[in-house]
This record gives sequence, C-alpha cells and structure tokens, in this order.
Amino acid sequence: MIVQTKKKAASKAKILVKKERNNGLNLPRKSQMNKDYISRKKYSIFCVDDSHQIQFIVKSFLSQGDYQVTGNTDAFQSFMMLLKMKQVDIIVMDIMMPGMGGYKLLKLIKNTDKLKDIPVIMLTSRTRKFDRIRAKLLGAVGYITKPFRDETLITMLDLVILSKRKLEV
Repeated sequence: MIVQTKKKAASKAKILVKKERNNGLNLPRKSQMNKDYISRKKYSIFCVDDSHQIQFIVKSFLSQGDYQVTGNTDAFQSFMMLLKMKQVDIIVMDIMMPGMGGYKLLKLIKNTDKLKDIPVIMLTSRTRKFDRIRAKLLGAVGYITKPFRDETLITMLDLVILSKRKLEV
C-alpha cells in the first residue's frame, strides 16, 4: 500500500512538472534539479496578496522550509514596507488587489533603485496569456496561477534562488 502511494506521488510529480513546462515555466527535469546548490540559509520572501487565506497558506508551508515569509494584504503598504526592509530575496504577489493592483506595484518596484533587482513571482488567478506576457514585460521572473500546488511555488522559488546565485558567482 505504501509503495503504491509513493509511486502515485512520483507519477503526480512528473505530471505536475510536465504541466508546468507546458504553462511556460520551463522547469528542469528532476535529474537537473540539484538541491545541493541551494544552501540551507533562510531566504526572505515577501508575499503581497489581498486574500488573508492565501497569505496564511503561503506563510504556513514556506515557513516550514528554508524560507522566512513576511507579507501584507495592501499593495501600497507593502511597497512602503519593502522600502524599509533590509533584505528581501524574492517577492511573491497577486495581480488583482483593491487600490493599487499588482501590475502597478510591479512597475513601481522595478522603477525603484533599492528594489529593482528583487525577483518577483506573480501568484494570481488570471490565466490568460496576455497577463503572463504583461507580467513578463513589466519584469516578473515567474507566473503561477491559482489554485496552485505547494510544490509548484517551492520549485519556482528554488529556480529563482539558483539563478540568483549563478549571477552572483
């Protein structure tokens, strides 16, 4: 029974990677992922989403791993917090938020000297290709649609960290 469950989980993981590759994430094959490159330091993630439920979900599962998660439900307040923070490794944000939306916040971040080099991953319910392209043009490095799997976000974060570390070397 346990062996079958593990096989099913492995099969689901393969399907997930194939689906994400088809969604434009360009995830590497499992054999190409080398977790040894990701050091065990706590990476600082800032989550901007107007949904308290999404904030809770993201904080809950990422805080169990190598991530320290801070967040806010208001885009403008988030921008002000980001300006004051010493270290943020990655920003994860929604597109549709009241007041200042995710696109405006992304543009503001990428036009601010202190914040422009922080990678941004969009986590949104918008599924249209137009939205993916717009986010990419504004400077987002990743795009994940809701509902999402924990593994999808963790894989995306790991890829961003790996690419940041390669640029630092």
